[in-house]
Amino acid sequence: MRLPEPTLTITDGEKFTPATAKIKATENFAVVNRSGATQSVSCTPGNNKDHTRLDAGETQILAIDEPGRYVCASLQHPAAKVTVTVY
Repeated sequence: MRLPEPTLTITDGEKFTPATAKIKATENFAVVNRSGATQSVSCTPGNNKDHTRLDAGETQILAIDEPGRYVCASLQHPAAKVTVTVY
């Protein structure tokens, strides 16, 4: 399966690569969990406290609808984060 760009990866060093990303509003992007442990990812600001759970090795396809600047972080490892600019 070909993943949408950008693809954000949580590494075993408990960080995101890349550290920044730009996406168009409503377009899909992938989050890949290569950390070896379950991760819950939340992107803020947001109108709700939703988070996405990714088991070890899992990939999920996400989208952010509203333009702005978001920080997506692991709830288990808050230092693992990526800044996403949505235009």
